[in-house]
Amino acid sequence: MFKSERNGISPALIWTSLIICSLGYYMVSFHRMAPAVMASELKAEFSTSSTVLGLLSSVYFIVYGLVQIPIGYLVDRYNPGKVMGIFTAFAAVGSVLFGMSTSFGAALFARGLTSLGLAAIYVPATKLFGQILDRKGFMLATGIILGIGNLGSLTATGPLAAIVEGIGWRAAFYIMGGATAVISILMVTFMGRAKLAGTSADGKARRASSRKTSGYDVAFALVLGLGIFLKNGPMFSFQGLWGVPYVMDVHGLTRMEASSVMMLMALSASLAGLLTGVLNKVSGIGERRMMSITSILYAVSWIPIAIPLGAYAIPSLKATSLVFGSTSTIVGITMQAVIVGGVDESVRGAVVGFVNSMSIAGGAVFQPLMGYILDRAQALGAGLASGYSSALILDLLAATVSAVLFITAAMLAKKTEGKLDSQASGLEAAR
Repeated sequence: MFKSERNGISPALIWTSLIICSLGYYMVSFHRMAPAVMASELKAEFSTSSTVLGLLSSVYFIVYGLVQIPIGYLVDRYNPGKVMGIFTAFAAVGSVLFGMSTSFGAALFARGLTSLGLAAIYVPATKLFGQILDRKGFMLATGIILGIGNLGSLTATGPLAAIVEGIGWRAAFYIMGGATAVISILMVTFMGRAKLAGTSADGKARRASSRKTSGYDVAFALVLGLGIFLKNGPMFSFQGLWGVPYVMDVHGLTRMEASSVMMLMALSASLAGLLTGVLNKVSGIGERRMMSITSILYAVSWIPIAIPLGAYAIPSLKATSLVFGSTSTIVGITMQAVIVGGVDESVRGAVVGFVNSMSIAGGAVFQPLMGYILDRAQALGAGLASGYSSALILDLLAATVSAVLFITAAMLAKKTEGKLDSQASGLEAAR
């Protein structure tokens, strides 16, 4: 499946690394979406408004986004597996501390620590597999990581809602912390043994990281960065925090019923992640064209969410959830492949780090912004339904602009063909 033999790489080592990275990204998605199903409990526990609750959730995105560029620099210089393992241990501690929090300040700190730890999963993984696989193999590996990772979003809906109702939100975070700790140990044990082939790999990486970025690199990164900011900001805001309350408050569903709608988004996202690489290989459509098409479909999927269709509101919401989740994931996967094909390997980690930071910054901005819009609507006596309508129309507009930016990025992308640059490539067990 992966053309590992061209560099003499053990397929078993590639698959082991891929599974561990996927489990790590599973926890990224799970922790990111977890507050949505316990929003009412957190508001009551810490006596917060919607705006403040948005801040508690968005601190995850703020910290995650701020450290993406430094992490990109680290993985351009050092072993990506070791970077992942060390950082993930912080996430385990943060999750346990969140469950122990007795004040809003303590919860805010714990949430930030969790984010710091989980921030070093995706960028190191894309750096690693971008070096050892050809472009089609890279898309397949990225799809598997996102596919399994999105199962985290899936289990952070209905299943987590059942756990919270059964044993409480604090116990849920203790369990999450324990699972994250196990993944950290696996990363240190296995991924920490993985290194770039060649005795001078670290030196090569350090020399590569000193290369100056070109004007093209900057322009390309800025367009993609703004595009992913406007795409993922609304997505993280809705799927990661306000989607469940919206369906409950406006459409009158129970928490379990509302969680099932979010579960459809996560399920379709997971399936899309697993199948994108295969679809691209079979169709031959190309990552740039696929990114453009799916970004348009993603924007269209916001219409039934922002503008409920009367008696058909719930059926249309469930149907569009499938399009929402799948197209959002495909855009993310193809975007990474476009970066691999359009940016020099020596600065790829930094570019991916920047784009990823913009992705997470979107969540940091849109989550509290939506909370503010809801509080403002209630303060003016307009009601929650009016507040949700205003916020979701804003999300629709942002998604539409993001589609334009992704199409622009596809046009800017260098039309490089063939396999990825293989300098200093290869993965082997460290002796």
